Amino acid sequence: MSTDKLHSHLEDIRKLVIYRQHLSPWNSNNFNSSGDIIEQIIYDICHLQVDPVRYVERSHFLTLWSRIGPFKIDELFDLIYKEKRLVEFYTSFASIVHAFDLPLIKYKIINNRKRGADSFLKENRKEIADTLKMIRGKQSILSREMLEIEPSGTTITGWGNERTVNLFLERLYFHGNIWITGRDNGNQKIWGSPPFKIASYQNNTKSILKLTKKLIERSAMALGTGTKRQILQYHQLGNKDTKERLFAELVHAGEVKEIEIDGIKSRETWYIHRNIVQELNDIDKLWKHRTAILSPFDNLLHDRKRTMTLFGFDARLEMYVPKDKRKYGYYSMPVLHNGRLVGRIEPKMDRNSRTLKIISFHPEKKYEVTSGLIKGIVSEISSLGKMLGAEKYELHQSFYAFES
Repeated sequence: MSTDKLHSHLEDIRKLVIYRQHLSPWNSNNFNSSGDIIEQIIYDICHLQVDPVRYVERSHFLTLWSRIGPFKIDELFDLIYKEKRLVEFYTSFASIVHAFDLPLIKYKIINNRKRGADSFLKENRKEIADTLKMIRGKQSILSREMLEIEPSGTTITGWGNERTVNLFLERLYFHGNIWITGRDNGNQKIWGSPPFKIASYQNNTKSILKLTKKLIERSAMALGTGTKRQILQYHQLGNKDTKERLFAELVHAGEVKEIEIDGIKSRETWYIHRNIVQELNDIDKLWKHRTAILSPFDNLLHDRKRTMTLFGFDARLEMYVPKDKRKYGYYSMPVLHNGRLVGRIEPKMDRNSRTLKIISFHPEKKYEVTSGLIKGIVSEISSLGKMLGAEKYELHQSFYAFES
Protein backbone atom coordinates (compact mmCIF):
# COMPACT_ATOMS: atom_id res chain seq x y z
CA MET A 1 0.00 0.00 0.00
CA SER A 2 1.27 3.45 -0.94
CA THR A 3 1.26 5.85 2.05
CA ASP A 4 2.55 8.91 0.16
CA LYS A 5 0.09 11.76 0.60
CA LEU A 6 0.14 14.36 -2.13
CA HIS A 7 -0.25 18.08 -1.57
CA SER A 8 -1.63 20.87 -3.72
CA HIS A 9 -3.20 24.34 -3.67
CA LEU A 10 -6.85 25.06 -4.33
CA GLU A 11 -6.11 27.24 -7.38
CA ASP A 12 -4.26 24.40 -9.11
CA ILE A 13 -6.96 21.91 -8.12
CA ARG A 14 -9.65 24.13 -9.64
CA LYS A 15 -7.70 24.26 -12.88
CA LEU A 16 -7.29 20.47 -12.91
CA VAL A 17 -11.02 19.91 -12.23
CA ILE A 18 -11.97 22.21 -15.13
CA TYR A 19 -9.31 20.70 -17.40
CA ARG A 20 -10.49 17.14 -16.71
CA GLN A 21 -14.06 18.19 -17.57
CA HIS A 22 -12.87 19.47 -20.98
CA LEU A 23 -13.91 22.99 -20.02
CA SER A 24 -10.43 24.34 -20.63
CA PRO A 25 -9.45 24.58 -24.32
CA TRP A 26 -7.96 21.27 -25.46
CA ASN A 27 -6.45 19.88 -28.62
CA SER A 28 -9.05 18.14 -30.77
CA ASN A 29 -6.91 17.99 -33.91
CA ASN A 30 -6.23 14.27 -33.48
CA PHE A 31 -9.87 13.32 -34.09
CA ASN A 32 -11.25 12.39 -37.49
CA SER A 33 -14.72 13.86 -36.97
CA SER A 34 -16.87 15.89 -34.59
CA GLY A 35 -18.66 12.62 -33.79
CA ASP A 36 -15.39 11.17 -32.51
CA ILE A 37 -14.92 14.26 -30.35
CA ILE A 38 -18.41 13.91 -28.86
CA GLU A 39 -17.83 10.23 -28.14
CA GLN A 40 -14.48 10.92 -26.45
CA ILE A 41 -15.91 13.69 -24.28
CA ILE A 42 -18.76 11.50 -23.04
CA TYR A 43 -16.33 8.67 -22.31
CA ASP A 44 -14.04 11.04 -20.39
CA ILE A 45 -16.72 12.82 -18.34
CA CYS A 46 -18.68 9.52 -18.01
CA HIS A 47 -22.23 10.76 -18.66
CA LEU A 48 -24.50 13.55 -19.83
CA GLN A 49 -27.61 14.23 -17.78
CA VAL A 50 -30.70 14.43 -20.00
CA ASP A 51 -33.38 16.96 -19.10
CA PRO A 52 -36.35 17.83 -21.35
CA VAL A 53 -36.68 21.53 -20.35
CA ARG A 54 -36.06 23.72 -23.39
CA TYR A 55 -36.14 27.23 -21.92
CA VAL A 56 -32.83 27.77 -23.74
CA GLU A 57 -32.01 24.31 -25.11
CA ARG A 58 -32.05 20.84 -23.62
CA SER A 59 -29.40 20.44 -20.95
CA HIS A 60 -27.40 17.61 -22.56
CA PHE A 61 -26.99 19.70 -25.71
CA LEU A 62 -25.84 22.65 -23.61
CA THR A 63 -23.34 20.51 -21.71
CA LEU A 64 -21.73 19.43 -24.97
CA TRP A 65 -21.88 22.95 -26.43
CA SER A 66 -19.98 24.32 -23.41
CA ARG A 67 -17.12 21.99 -24.34
CA ILE A 68 -17.03 21.99 -28.16
CA GLY A 69 -19.10 24.97 -29.27
CA PRO A 70 -21.92 24.76 -31.83
CA PHE A 71 -22.47 21.21 -33.06
CA LYS A 72 -25.05 19.29 -35.07
CA ILE A 73 -27.49 17.58 -32.74
CA ASP A 74 -28.13 14.90 -35.38
CA GLU A 75 -24.51 13.79 -34.92
CA LEU A 76 -25.20 13.05 -31.27
CA PHE A 77 -28.40 11.18 -32.17
CA ASP A 78 -26.53 9.14 -34.80
CA LEU A 79 -23.94 8.10 -32.21
CA ILE A 80 -26.71 6.85 -29.92
CA TYR A 81 -29.40 5.41 -32.16
CA LYS A 82 -27.61 4.42 -35.37
CA GLU A 83 -23.97 3.72 -34.60
CA LYS A 84 -24.67 2.52 -31.02
CA ARG A 85 -21.42 4.07 -29.77
CA LEU A 86 -23.39 5.79 -27.01
CA VAL A 87 -26.34 4.59 -24.94
CA GLU A 88 -29.34 6.40 -23.49
CA PHE A 89 -30.52 4.93 -20.21
CA TYR A 90 -31.81 5.88 -16.79
CA THR A 91 -28.78 5.22 -14.56
CA SER A 92 -30.02 7.18 -11.55
CA PHE A 93 -31.22 10.05 -13.70
CA ALA A 94 -31.81 10.03 -17.45
CA SER A 95 -28.34 9.89 -19.01
CA ILE A 96 -26.29 9.39 -22.12
CA VAL A 97 -23.30 7.15 -21.43
CA HIS A 98 -20.64 5.39 -23.49
CA ALA A 99 -21.39 1.95 -24.95
CA PHE A 100 -18.43 0.71 -22.90
CA ASP A 101 -20.87 0.76 -19.96
CA LEU A 102 -23.56 -1.35 -21.66
CA PRO A 103 -22.74 -4.55 -19.70
CA LEU A 104 -23.26 -2.56 -16.48
CA ILE A 105 -26.59 -1.29 -17.82
CA LYS A 106 -27.67 -4.87 -18.56
CA TYR A 107 -26.60 -5.82 -15.03
CA LYS A 108 -28.70 -2.92 -13.67
CA ILE A 109 -31.70 -4.08 -15.71
CA ILE A 110 -31.44 -7.55 -14.18
CA ASN A 111 -31.34 -5.98 -10.70
CA ASN A 112 -34.33 -3.78 -11.59
CA ARG A 113 -36.26 -6.94 -12.43
CA LYS A 114 -35.28 -8.54 -9.14
CA ARG A 115 -36.51 -5.52 -7.15
CA GLY A 116 -40.24 -6.07 -7.48
CA ALA A 117 -40.38 -6.22 -11.26
CA ASP A 118 -41.79 -9.74 -11.30
CA SER A 119 -45.01 -8.66 -9.57
CA PHE A 120 -45.44 -5.79 -12.03
CA LEU A 121 -44.87 -8.07 -15.01
CA LYS A 122 -47.25 -10.74 -13.68
CA GLU A 123 -50.01 -8.29 -12.80
CA ASN A 124 -49.89 -6.63 -16.21
CA ARG A 125 -49.13 -9.61 -18.42
CA LYS A 126 -51.85 -8.87 -20.99
CA GLU A 127 -51.10 -5.12 -21.23
CA ILE A 128 -47.41 -5.86 -21.63
CA ALA A 129 -48.02 -8.50 -24.30
CA ASP A 130 -50.29 -6.10 -26.23
CA THR A 131 -47.71 -3.31 -25.99
CA LEU A 132 -44.83 -5.49 -27.15
CA LYS A 133 -46.94 -6.87 -30.01
CA MET A 134 -47.77 -3.33 -31.15
CA ILE A 135 -44.11 -2.25 -30.99
CA ARG A 136 -42.90 -5.32 -32.87
CA GLY A 137 -45.60 -4.87 -35.50
CA LYS A 138 -44.72 -1.24 -36.16
CA GLN A 139 -40.96 -1.62 -35.46
CA SER A 140 -41.13 1.67 -33.56
CA ILE A 141 -43.81 3.81 -31.97
CA LEU A 142 -44.27 7.14 -30.16
CA SER A 143 -46.15 7.14 -26.86
CA ARG A 144 -48.63 9.69 -28.24
CA GLU A 145 -49.66 7.08 -30.82
CA MET A 146 -50.78 4.77 -28.00
CA LEU A 147 -54.01 4.78 -26.01
CA GLU A 148 -53.88 5.14 -22.25
CA ILE A 149 -52.98 1.97 -20.37
CA GLU A 150 -54.39 1.26 -16.91
CA PRO A 151 -51.98 -1.11 -15.15
CA SER A 152 -53.39 -3.27 -12.39
CA GLY A 153 -51.96 -3.99 -8.97
CA THR A 154 -48.60 -2.25 -8.79
CA THR A 155 -48.90 1.51 -8.50
CA ILE A 156 -47.16 3.64 -11.11
CA THR A 157 -46.28 7.18 -10.07
CA GLY A 158 -44.51 10.05 -11.76
CA TRP A 159 -44.10 13.81 -11.95
CA GLY A 160 -47.12 16.04 -12.42
CA ASN A 161 -49.88 14.89 -14.76
CA GLU A 162 -47.77 12.65 -16.94
CA ARG A 163 -49.75 10.19 -19.03
CA THR A 164 -50.08 6.72 -17.55
CA VAL A 165 -48.91 5.19 -20.82
CA ASN A 166 -45.60 7.08 -20.53
CA LEU A 167 -45.02 5.76 -17.02
CA PHE A 168 -45.98 2.27 -18.16
CA LEU A 169 -43.48 2.43 -21.03
CA GLU A 170 -40.75 3.69 -18.73
CA ARG A 171 -41.28 0.74 -16.38
CA LEU A 172 -40.89 -1.63 -19.31
CA TYR A 173 -37.79 0.33 -20.34
CA PHE A 174 -36.16 0.05 -16.91
CA HIS A 175 -36.67 -3.71 -17.12
CA GLY A 176 -35.24 -4.11 -20.61
CA ASN A 177 -38.49 -5.08 -22.37
CA ILE A 178 -38.39 -2.07 -24.71
CA TRP A 179 -35.77 0.48 -25.69
CA ILE A 180 -35.42 4.08 -26.84
CA THR A 181 -34.50 3.56 -30.49
CA GLY A 182 -34.58 7.19 -31.59
CA ARG A 183 -36.00 10.67 -31.16
CA ASP A 184 -38.40 12.49 -33.46
CA ASN A 185 -38.06 16.12 -34.56
CA GLY A 186 -39.66 17.23 -31.31
CA ASN A 187 -37.16 15.14 -29.32
CA GLN A 188 -39.93 12.72 -28.28
CA LYS A 189 -38.81 9.17 -27.53
CA ILE A 190 -39.31 6.54 -30.21
CA TRP A 191 -39.87 3.15 -28.59
CA GLY A 192 -38.79 -0.13 -30.13
CA SER A 193 -37.38 -3.52 -29.29
CA PRO A 194 -34.05 -3.56 -27.38
CA PRO A 195 -30.90 -4.41 -29.36
CA PHE A 196 -30.23 -7.27 -26.95
CA LYS A 197 -32.15 -9.94 -25.04
CA ILE A 198 -31.80 -9.69 -21.28
CA ALA A 199 -33.24 -13.20 -20.86
CA SER A 200 -30.17 -14.62 -22.59
CA TYR A 201 -27.69 -12.19 -21.00
CA GLN A 202 -25.22 -14.04 -18.82
CA ASN A 203 -23.19 -11.59 -16.80
CA ASN A 204 -19.70 -12.67 -15.87
CA THR A 205 -19.07 -11.65 -12.27
CA LYS A 206 -15.36 -11.05 -12.84
CA SER A 207 -16.10 -8.94 -15.91
CA ILE A 208 -18.73 -6.89 -14.05
CA LEU A 209 -16.30 -6.25 -11.18
CA LYS A 210 -13.58 -5.24 -13.62
CA LEU A 211 -15.90 -2.82 -15.43
CA THR A 212 -17.17 -1.39 -12.14
CA LYS A 213 -13.61 -0.78 -10.96
CA LYS A 214 -12.80 0.85 -14.28
CA LEU A 215 -15.88 3.06 -13.92
CA ILE A 216 -14.71 4.21 -10.46
CA GLU A 217 -11.31 5.08 -11.95
CA ARG A 218 -12.91 6.97 -14.85
CA SER A 219 -15.11 8.85 -12.36
CA ALA A 220 -12.08 9.82 -10.27
CA MET A 221 -10.28 11.08 -13.38
CA ALA A 222 -13.37 12.91 -14.68
CA LEU A 223 -13.67 14.78 -11.39
CA GLY A 224 -9.95 15.60 -11.21
CA THR A 225 -10.12 15.18 -7.47
CA GLY A 226 -12.87 14.27 -5.03
CA THR A 227 -13.86 12.60 -1.80
CA LYS A 228 -14.83 8.94 -1.76
CA ARG A 229 -18.50 9.94 -1.65
CA GLN A 230 -18.16 12.25 -4.64
CA ILE A 231 -16.28 9.70 -6.72
CA LEU A 232 -18.66 6.81 -6.00
CA GLN A 233 -21.79 8.91 -6.57
CA TYR A 234 -20.57 10.62 -9.74
CA HIS A 235 -21.70 7.74 -11.98
CA GLN A 236 -24.70 5.84 -10.64
CA LEU A 237 -24.07 2.47 -12.29
CA GLY A 238 -22.84 -0.34 -10.05
CA ASN A 239 -23.74 -1.74 -6.64
CA LYS A 240 -23.03 0.63 -3.72
CA ASP A 241 -21.42 -1.97 -1.42
CA THR A 242 -19.35 -3.39 -4.28
CA LYS A 243 -18.12 0.07 -5.23
CA GLU A 244 -17.12 0.77 -1.63
CA ARG A 245 -15.02 -2.41 -1.58
CA LEU A 246 -13.45 -1.77 -4.97
CA PHE A 247 -12.60 1.81 -4.01
CA ALA A 248 -10.77 0.53 -0.93
CA GLU A 249 -8.82 -1.87 -3.18
CA LEU A 250 -7.82 1.00 -5.49
CA VAL A 251 -6.59 3.06 -2.54
CA HIS A 252 -4.70 0.11 -1.12
CA ALA A 253 -3.02 -0.53 -4.49
CA GLY A 254 -2.04 3.14 -4.82
CA GLU A 255 -4.19 3.65 -7.93
CA VAL A 256 -6.14 6.31 -6.06
CA LYS A 257 -4.09 8.49 -3.72
CA GLU A 258 -4.92 10.79 -0.84
CA ILE A 259 -4.28 14.47 -1.42
CA GLU A 260 -4.21 17.46 0.92
CA ILE A 261 -5.51 20.68 -0.61
CA ASP A 262 -4.62 24.06 0.87
CA GLY A 263 -7.70 26.26 0.92
CA ILE A 264 -10.30 23.50 1.37
CA LYS A 265 -12.15 23.13 4.62
CA SER A 266 -13.48 19.59 4.65
CA ARG A 267 -13.67 16.76 7.14
CA GLU A 268 -13.59 14.23 4.31
CA THR A 269 -10.41 12.86 2.75
CA TRP A 270 -9.80 13.94 -0.85
CA TYR A 271 -8.33 11.68 -3.52
CA ILE A 272 -6.72 11.86 -6.95
CA HIS A 273 -6.10 9.09 -9.48
CA ARG A 274 -2.42 8.40 -10.00
CA ASN A 275 -2.81 8.67 -13.82
CA ILE A 276 -3.51 12.40 -13.57
CA VAL A 277 -1.01 13.37 -10.87
CA GLN A 278 1.41 14.46 -13.61
CA GLU A 279 -1.33 16.61 -15.14
CA LEU A 280 -1.70 18.35 -11.78
CA ASN A 281 2.06 18.93 -11.66
CA ASP A 282 1.98 20.36 -15.21
CA ILE A 283 -1.33 22.20 -14.91
CA ASP A 284 0.13 25.65 -15.52
CA LYS A 285 1.51 24.42 -18.87
CA LEU A 286 -1.73 22.65 -19.83
CA TRP A 287 -4.07 25.38 -18.64
CA LYS A 288 -5.62 27.97 -20.96
CA HIS A 289 -7.99 30.68 -19.78
CA ARG A 290 -11.47 30.80 -21.25
CA THR A 291 -15.02 31.88 -20.53
CA ALA A 292 -17.80 29.25 -20.58
CA ILE A 293 -21.52 29.38 -19.89
CA LEU A 294 -22.75 26.19 -18.22
CA SER A 295 -26.03 24.32 -18.18
CA PRO A 296 -27.43 24.20 -14.62
CA PHE A 297 -27.21 20.41 -15.06
CA ASP A 298 -23.55 20.48 -16.15
CA ASN A 299 -21.32 17.73 -14.74
CA LEU A 300 -19.15 20.35 -13.05
CA LEU A 301 -22.17 21.42 -10.97
CA HIS A 302 -23.90 18.10 -10.15
CA ASP A 303 -22.79 18.08 -6.53
CA ARG A 304 -23.76 21.42 -4.98
CA LYS A 305 -21.75 20.80 -1.82
CA ARG A 306 -18.63 19.99 -3.86
CA THR A 307 -19.16 23.09 -6.05
CA MET A 308 -19.39 25.25 -2.93
CA THR A 309 -16.25 23.67 -1.44
CA LEU A 310 -14.13 24.03 -4.58
CA PHE A 311 -15.48 27.27 -6.05
CA GLY A 312 -17.35 29.00 -3.21
CA PHE A 313 -20.37 29.05 -5.52
CA ASP A 314 -23.99 28.11 -4.75
CA ALA A 315 -25.15 26.16 -7.81
CA ARG A 316 -28.76 25.96 -6.66
CA LEU A 317 -31.29 25.65 -9.49
CA GLU A 318 -34.40 27.81 -9.07
CA MET A 319 -36.72 26.15 -11.60
CA TYR A 320 -38.79 24.69 -8.77
CA VAL A 321 -38.63 27.79 -6.55
CA PRO A 322 -41.73 30.04 -6.54
CA LYS A 323 -41.23 32.96 -8.91
CA ASP A 324 -41.36 35.62 -6.19
CA LYS A 325 -38.63 33.82 -4.24
CA ARG A 326 -36.16 33.40 -7.10
CA LYS A 327 -32.90 35.30 -6.78
CA TYR A 328 -31.27 34.54 -10.14
CA GLY A 329 -34.07 33.38 -12.45
CA TYR A 330 -35.92 30.29 -13.68
CA TYR A 331 -33.01 28.89 -15.74
CA SER A 332 -29.88 30.74 -14.68
CA MET A 333 -26.66 29.46 -16.25
CA PRO A 334 -23.40 29.79 -14.27
CA VAL A 335 -20.48 31.63 -15.88
CA LEU A 336 -17.02 30.07 -15.70
CA HIS A 337 -14.21 32.56 -16.26
CA ASN A 338 -10.47 32.02 -15.83
CA GLY A 339 -10.88 29.12 -13.43
CA ARG A 340 -13.65 30.58 -11.28
CA LEU A 341 -17.44 30.57 -11.23
CA VAL A 342 -18.00 34.32 -11.34
CA GLY A 343 -21.74 34.77 -11.80
CA ARG A 344 -24.88 33.76 -13.65
CA ILE A 345 -26.85 34.84 -16.67
CA GLU A 346 -30.43 33.93 -17.47
CA PRO A 347 -30.87 33.36 -21.22
CA LYS A 348 -34.15 32.56 -22.93
CA MET A 349 -34.58 31.52 -26.55
CA ASP A 350 -37.67 32.94 -28.25
CA ARG A 351 -38.04 30.52 -31.15
CA ASN A 352 -40.89 32.39 -32.79
CA SER A 353 -38.82 35.55 -33.31
CA ARG A 354 -35.47 33.66 -33.39
CA THR A 355 -34.25 35.95 -30.61
CA LEU A 356 -31.81 34.92 -27.86
CA LYS A 357 -32.61 37.09 -24.87
CA ILE A 358 -30.36 37.61 -21.85
CA ILE A 359 -32.91 38.49 -19.20
CA SER A 360 -30.52 39.05 -16.29
CA PHE A 361 -26.86 39.09 -15.30
CA HIS A 362 -25.83 38.40 -11.70
CA PRO A 363 -22.07 38.66 -11.09
CA GLU A 364 -20.67 37.32 -7.83
CA LYS A 365 -19.86 40.26 -5.55
CA LYS A 366 -16.39 38.94 -4.69
CA TYR A 367 -15.17 39.14 -8.32
CA GLU A 368 -14.55 42.24 -10.38
CA VAL A 369 -16.64 42.58 -13.53
CA THR A 370 -14.01 43.41 -16.13
CA SER A 371 -14.38 44.24 -19.79
CA GLY A 372 -12.56 40.94 -20.47
CA LEU A 373 -15.27 39.03 -18.61
CA ILE A 374 -18.04 40.84 -20.49
CA LYS A 375 -16.34 40.20 -23.85
CA GLY A 376 -15.97 36.54 -22.95
CA ILE A 377 -19.65 36.20 -22.01
CA VAL A 378 -20.82 38.03 -25.13
CA SER A 379 -18.63 35.78 -27.28
CA GLU A 380 -20.19 32.69 -25.68
CA ILE A 381 -23.69 34.13 -26.12
CA SER A 382 -22.91 34.57 -29.82
CA SER A 383 -21.71 30.95 -29.99
CA LEU A 384 -24.86 29.75 -28.23
CA GLY A 385 -27.02 31.78 -30.58
CA LYS A 386 -25.31 30.19 -33.56
CA MET A 387 -26.21 26.71 -32.31
CA LEU A 388 -29.80 27.77 -31.55
CA GLY A 389 -30.27 29.49 -34.91
CA ALA A 390 -30.75 32.95 -33.35
CA GLU A 391 -31.02 35.87 -35.74
CA LYS A 392 -31.35 38.57 -33.07
CA TYR A 393 -29.96 39.15 -29.59
CA GLU A 394 -31.27 41.14 -26.65
CA LEU A 395 -28.71 41.70 -23.89
CA HIS A 396 -29.43 42.85 -20.36
CA GLN A 397 -28.56 46.52 -19.90
CA SER A 398 -25.70 45.76 -17.48
CA PHE A 399 -23.60 44.42 -20.38
CA TYR A 400 -23.55 47.77 -22.17
CA ALA A 401 -21.86 49.57 -19.28
CA PHE A 402 -18.65 47.69 -20.09
CA GLU A 403 -18.57 48.25 -23.84
CA SER A 404 -15.18 49.53 -24.98
